[in-house]
Amino acid sequence: MNVVDIPMEEIFSDDKFNCRGKITPIDVVDLMRDIEEDGLLTPIQIQKYDKVLEIKYRIIAGHRRHKACELLEKETMSCVIMEVESEAKALKINLTENLLRKNLNVMQEARALQRLKNAGLSEHEVADQLQASRGWVQIRYLLLGLPKEIQEEVEAGTINQPGIRQLYQLRNQPEAQMDLALAMKKAKLKGEKAPISPPKNNPFQKKHRGRVELYQMLGHVMDSIGPNFGTRCLAWAGGEISNVDLYRDIAEIAKAKNISYEIPVASEAIASL
Repeated sequence: MNVVDIPMEEIFSDDKFNCRGKITPIDVVDLMRDIEEDGLLTPIQIQKYDKVLEIKYRIIAGHRRHKACELLEKETMSCVIMEVESEAKALKINLTENLLRKNLNVMQEARALQRLKNAGLSEHEVADQLQASRGWVQIRYLLLGLPKEIQEEVEAGTINQPGIRQLYQLRNQPEAQMDLALAMKKAKLKGEKAPISPPKNNPFQKKHRGRVELYQMLGHVMDSIGPNFGTRCLAWAGGEISNVDLYRDIAEIAKAKNISYEIPVASEAIASL
C-alpha cells in the first residue's frame, strides 16, 4: 500500500457519491479531537478524477476523515491512490468501508444500494459482493420503492424494518400506505406497539374517493380505452377541469345525439367565450 501526502485542495469530497451523503461538522467532532491528539492513523482512499477543475482526486472512502482534516485546516492528507476500473467498484468500496464501521442508518445503506443498482449490479450480486444476506439487501430495495416522505420517517427512526415491509405491501394503495405510516410514527413517539397493515382495499366497497384514487382510476381508464367522457368526469372530480369545461363536453355530446341541452345560466356567458 503506497501512502502519499496530497494537498487538500486537490481532493474532491463528492457528497452525491458518498453513501453517507453530506458530512457536517457535528458529525466529526470526536474524530477531529482524535486526529488532533494522535494524528491521522488511517489514510483515506482516493482515485484520479478529472471532472472538476483544479481537482485531481476524488475520495472513495474516508469522507469523515477528510472533513475532520479540512476543519482542522490541514494542508495535506495521507492518501492511498487506487486504480478502480468502474464506478460500481468504487461504490462498492465506499459502501463496504462504511458498513464495516457499523454506524450507517438503514436509509443511508439503501441510498448506497440504489447507486449500485443503477450501476448495473443485481440484488444477488450486491448480496454476494458485500457478503450480506439476501434479506438484508431486499429490505433496503423495498425501502427505495417507498415515497420520499416515508423514507424520511425511516431515516428519523420512527418506522422500523418490519414496518418497511408492511408499507411496501400497500404500494398500490397510497392513501392507506400514508395512513399506516402516520400511525406507525405516532405509535413510536408514544412508545406504543406499531400497528399492523390494514386489510387490502375492497374493490366492492362503495365510498367517497380521495384525489389519489380518482387519479388512479383516471389513469386506468385512459390506458384501457383512451380519453372519453368518463375520463373528463374523473378529471372534473379531481379538480383538473372546470364546470364550464365539463358543460361544454356535455353540450357536444348532446348535440351529436340530437338531444336538447342548455348550459346552466350561471355559466352560459363564460361558455360562449
